[in-house]
Amino acid sequence: NTDISRKLRERDFAIEELINTELAYNNSLIEVRDVFYKPMKASKMLTLQQLDDIFPHWNELIDTSTEFCRDLNDYVKSDSSDQSISQILLKHMIKFKVYRLYCTQQRVACETLQHCLSSNYRLNQLVKIFEKNTKTKGLPLSSYLLKPMQRITKYKLIVEKIATNTPISCPDYDEVVKVNNLMSALLKSIDHAIGSKDNPNRIDWFRSRLIGADKWLLDWLSDNTAQHPHDRPCLVHCGTLYKAKSNREFICFLFNKYLILTTPNYNTNGRLFEFPSTNQLNEIKWSFILYKEPLALNQVSSI
Repeated sequence: NTDISRKLRERDFAIEELINTELAYNNSLIEVRDVFYKPMKASKMLTLQQLDDIFPHWNELIDTSTEFCRDLNDYVKSDSSDQSISQILLKHMIKFKVYRLYCTQQRVACETLQHCLSSNYRLNQLVKIFEKNTKTKGLPLSSYLLKPMQRITKYKLIVEKIATNTPISCPDYDEVVKVNNLMSALLKSIDHAIGSKDNPNRIDWFRSRLIGADKWLLDWLSDNTAQHPHDRPCLVHCGTLYKAKSNREFICFLFNKYLILTTPNYNTNGRLFEFPSTNQLNEIKWSFILYKEPLALNQVSSI
C-alpha cells in the first residue's frame, strides 16, 4: 500500500508537470507567431516560401497545443478521475502527427533562417529587435524553432513517468500502457522520417561527385524504384578512415548493401569528413575517387 501510494503521488506530479509545461509551451508557440512570424511577414523582406520554410506547420502546432491545453484545463477544473488523463492523451495522439511533419523540416528551417539572416543585414537587425521583445528578452529565434522537437521528446518522458507510476490495479492501466506504446512508436517514426528525408539528397549528391564508378554502381545509387525498400540504396554511415601503415586518407560511405571506399579529390586540410548542410550541398565542389570495387557487406568482416 505504501508503494502504491508513492507511485500515485509520482503519477500526480507527472500529470501536473504535463499540464503546466503544456501551457508554457503553448504560450511560446503563440509568442513566435506574434513576435516573429507576423512582423517578418509584414516587413516583406522574405518570400512566402522562405517564411513557410522557416516556420513549417506553425499554425497547426498552435492549434494542436491549444486544443490539448483546453482539454487539460477542463480536466483540472472538473476534478476528473485519473482515467480521464489517459483518455485525453489517446484523443490527442492522432493530432501529434504534426510533429513528424515539423521535425522532418526543422533542420531546413534553421538553415534557411541562418542563410536569410547572414545574407540580409536589415533582416538580421530586425530579428534581433524582435528577440528583445520576447518574454525571455533575448532568446534567439533559432532556439524557439527547436521547441516543438524538444516538446515531443518531453511528451515521451512524461508519459513514461506516468506509465511507470500507474499501478496495475488502476482502472486506466491498459490505456496508459497504450499511450506509452503509441508515443514511443511516434518518436521512432519521427527519427526514421528525419533520416529518410536526408538520405535521397545525400545519395544524389555523392553519386554526382563519384569519379571512376561503373555504370552498374551509378545505376544502383540512383535506384529508388525497387519494390522492397531494403533493395533501395540507403546511406547508413560515412566518415574518414586512415590506413594504419601509410596513414593514407580514405572517405568511406557505408550503405545497406555495400561499403564504398573513396579517396578525396580535394584538399581536406586534415578535417574529418562531414556532409555539408542542405543549403551548401550544391555550393561545395568536393568530389571522390573510387578506391576499389564496392565491397558487399558480407565480405567486410574479412578485410
